[in-house]
Amino acid sequence: MLRTRYSGELDLDLPSFQFDHAIAAVPLNGKLMFLDGTAENYVYGDLPAMDQDAWAMVLMDGEGKFMKIPVQPAEENQRIREIKLDLAEDGSIKAEALISQSGIFASYYRSIFKDLGETKRGEAIQNSLSSSCPGSVLEEFSFSDLADLDVPVEQKYKFRVPHYAKKIGNKLQFKPSIIERVESTSIVAKEERRYPMYFYNQYCTQNIIEITIPEGYVAERIPDDVDLILPFGSYKVKYLVEDNTIRYERYYKFNT
Repeated sequence: MLRTRYSGELDLDLPSFQFDHAIAAVPLNGKLMFLDGTAENYVYGDLPAMDQDAWAMVLMDGEGKFMKIPVQPAEENQRIREIKLDLAEDGSIKAEALISQSGIFASYYRSIFKDLGETKRGEAIQNSLSSSCPGSVLEEFSFSDLADLDVPVEQKYKFRVPHYAKKIGNKLQFKPSIIERVESTSIVAKEERRYPMYFYNQYCTQNIIEITIPEGYVAERIPDDVDLILPFGSYKVKYLVEDNTIRYERYYKFNT
């Protein structure tokens, strides 16, 4: 029995019934494996954020013992986007994307897409693309078997954007961080913070984008690399230019 994190901290000194959920604790190789039978989209060994880092009373052999449920490390909640992008002289692009996901990202995709038909899946992907690439056109897509928890969650799709790059004279200007980028900093906009910020998940995301530029063009200017390591996470951006290819890599790790 446990009190989920969404319901607040369990007071161990207050003798009262404070639990709001029940999960299983299975002895395995000298340790306890926690399993949530209500989390139908989570693979064996994964737990919803509400269960992690929560105090639980584990009942074994007629006795109860308070234990903290472990927190999954960021590396087990990961999303990797690999995109190959062809840029044309008129500023249009054609792209192929492969998205691999684990942990919370995989369970979220299963919960959203598993029970949708092909038409609704396509509409959802198109809406997501349009929010970051206005005018984009989804050409084809496919998913791994989302109903099989033993199969890693993968998504593939092809799309095009007629006017992604801005044409300025004989130059093309564009953002390499297609699909996923930070557009708002409102969450940290205030000069003074009165209360701590609390996030329920540790996770990491990685984007690897290869951009093939038109023949006869060269990369005139690219942003500087970034390498930030902070107590609550890390952020790295790296650019590599080779022949007519620009490779953009971004890695973001968040430790709550």
